[in-house]
Amino acid sequence: MNKKVIVLGAGLAGSTISYLLARDGYDCTVIDKNDHIGGGIWTFFHGDHPYTEGPRPYYGWSSSIFKWLNSFVPMRPIELECYSYVKQENDFFSFPIHEDDISRLSCSSQVLKELKERDLNNKVNNLEEYWIAQVGPTLYNYFVDKYSRKMWMVESNTEFEQYEWSLKTNPIKTGKKSINIDYCAYPKAKNGYNDYFTKALKDTNLILNQKIESSDLEEKKVFFKNGESISGDIIVSTISLDELMNNNYGKLAYTSRQFIPFVLPIKQAFPGNMIFAYYTQDEPCTRIVEYKKFTKHHSDNTLLVMEIPIVNDNNKLYPYVSSKFINQAQRYKNDLPNNVYSIGRLGSYQYSSIETTLCQAFDLYKKITGKSESGLEKELYNPNTGAKL
Repeated sequence: MNKKVIVLGAGLAGSTISYLLARDGYDCTVIDKNDHIGGGIWTFFHGDHPYTEGPRPYYGWSSSIFKWLNSFVPMRPIELECYSYVKQENDFFSFPIHEDDISRLSCSSQVLKELKERDLNNKVNNLEEYWIAQVGPTLYNYFVDKYSRKMWMVESNTEFEQYEWSLKTNPIKTGKKSINIDYCAYPKAKNGYNDYFTKALKDTNLILNQKIESSDLEEKKVFFKNGESISGDIIVSTISLDELMNNNYGKLAYTSRQFIPFVLPIKQAFPGNMIFAYYTQDEPCTRIVEYKKFTKHHSDNTLLVMEIPIVNDNNKLYPYVSSKFINQAQRYKNDLPNNVYSIGRLGSYQYSSIETTLCQAFDLYKKITGKSESGLEKELYNPNTGAKL
């Protein structure tokens, strides 16, 4: 008899592991609280303009994983440049901070002095100390301090004792201004990644609009709000760990976004390869994204989406990167029974790119079946530095 697998969540992690297991004959039932598959990578339309809730370019370092995804949804390489609006200077500057922009700052002499005096080997204890040590207090105040506090909705960046997630190979960028990564791409199709999810889930039993109320993980059973339940031999969860495990150790913290799409009567709003505009001071939003730069949508108008940080338990996007919650998440992971697995951004309680999320699914496939998907589980790279892990 084929083993029955319950997969919680039809986003990238859940869809990928479901595809791999269903292909091998496992009986996969995929459950999602939304009325659509694809999670945050699903393409919606505002009028005729395609967009996702949060920009989802593919960026990574593994040629093998990129080729695997490209076989499902043909990809188009893109040049991606990010700029930050610094209100004190009334202008936009490259981010990561670029050495060519320093001379444009009204306080360039002070910045250069601070860069010369910095001690890159100085011991640091939190995110604020790390960035000040790397770029000096002026650039930290211009580009990082208020932006990070706004993004995470915190009073101080000293709350983040762990800062490795923000590490850059060089906080002051040199050379070209576009993101320096081996693969930066977006699907050619107007509907983005949607065909990936449709193909991945076609041989599964799909249940939408159904949120999990509670679980009995020892019995491999989950319960719905309507009182019904479903059980299996294996559970793969991509929902948040605290929801999966009935909040046994308390709620984990996340931030979310309010996405506000709006159309402007102009073919292109941002110049050149600029796709992201960050707002680093006391503006309510963190970012505005021009989506046709990804999608190459043909229109005399252009769609932009503004992002405003909020807390929304129905749309958890960013795990809170503090030791308290990372340790709390680890307690949940340590208590997972046999044949219960938790992957993806929410399931692992760590920010993950498309590449790293796919790698998690390949790794789990090998754990469950003992088989490798062409060695793709070994293709794990640090998304910031490109170092193979």
